[in-house]
Amino acid sequence: MKYLLILLTLMTFTVKDKNSVMADGQWPYDMDASYSCSYQKGTVRAGDVATLTVTGLSGITVEKVEVYVRSNKTEGAGQFTIGVNGNTVASKSGSLKDWTGAYDAENYHAISVLNKACSEVQTLTVTLTGIVNSLYIEKYVISYGMYSARTVTLMYQNNVFVTLKEEAGGQGVTMPTGPEVEGWWFVGWSKQGCENIEPEAELIRSNKKFYPSEDCTLWAIYKYIAEDEMVYESELRSGDYLYINQTLNIALTGIPSKGRMAYAPTDLFDPAQVYTIDFQGTDTAYITHAQTGTPIGYEGTELALKRSPWLVYREGVQTLFYTIVNTKKYVLWHHIPDLRTHEYYAGLFQADELSGAPVALCMPGVEKDPVYSCYPEGEMGLDQVEGERIKVKGEWVFPFGPYDLMIENGKKYLILR
Repeated sequence: MKYLLILLTLMTFTVKDKNSVMADGQWPYDMDASYSCSYQKGTVRAGDVATLTVTGLSGITVEKVEVYVRSNKTEGAGQFTIGVNGNTVASKSGSLKDWTGAYDAENYHAISVLNKACSEVQTLTVTLTGIVNSLYIEKYVISYGMYSARTVTLMYQNNVFVTLKEEAGGQGVTMPTGPEVEGWWFVGWSKQGCENIEPEAELIRSNKKFYPSEDCTLWAIYKYIAEDEMVYESELRSGDYLYINQTLNIALTGIPSKGRMAYAPTDLFDPAQVYTIDFQGTDTAYITHAQTGTPIGYEGTELALKRSPWLVYREGVQTLFYTIVNTKKYVLWHHIPDLRTHEYYAGLFQADELSGAPVALCMPGVEKDPVYSCYPEGEMGLDQVEGERIKVKGEWVFPFGPYDLMIENGKKYLILR
């Protein structure tokens, strides 16, 4: 094994009511817990189901799960089921008498329902299904070990761009954006170098948390896009657009969650970054996420999944959406700092002055045959390629710095020599 566990740590979830638990102890940074009981609080009769679901566990190793239960004076039975990352890993059936030697209607007893270590746990579920009236749940106690803090080395070409280290094991690191390279778009970080570039779906995006299971190295991956594919909206016409920050080269992406949205490096070919803008004259518009059909609106000073009228500020190609709350202007902004977590998000940002903001609408790209590389070397137009063309078995090969640009059946490939 390539990691060491620190001392065992406990998470305790005490049943508060039929829809919630109270957490105590220590847990991974992004942990979230939900609970539901089909009857009331922790009471599980025959046919009732109580389920604790814990998410965001960041790859911990769960050593033990105990559920504190009591029964009626003379009966009470059920079946426990443990799920890890969507797969059942343990189950335990019987009565309280089977498990402890006697029924007990007054005292809660710790029933061990997971006795083997489960590693790389992201999601844990503990379910009790009633068989005989009744069992009563007081709390859940999860014993786990955290990984030691890991180091992530980020490479740009053959050089170390930056080294990131978790503050504590399992907390993950926030991925930055790679260096800007003229004529290329940064699309994410890859576990493979240029010899084996995975599809974009496999890339780790910037501004996202990455939870390494060991010390590792990632490479910056770029996509080549011709300059004339960046087309800004020049008239207020309804249609599909990317809402981008030209200075930071980032675009709004996805839909609102908990009053906020995300941003990502501008990618003309990413459907998650495309929004349908329905202009109502020159001063109002409605925004819909094109991929999902979800309306993008606001509730007070937070973003919301609702159809809301956005005010439009227009200056040249600059197009800014905003709303007014209590006489103050709040703009739909890409890069807002969270003073608590020191991360950035997209949302509503109070601004007195709207002019000069580098925000515009850009036409989505028409996917051609993209070239991916972790060795971007500037412009890739064929008239800028150095060296002579070489015909090899029906393919054209262009010497291009430390690699060859090969064109086969209209598709372009970069091959490192």
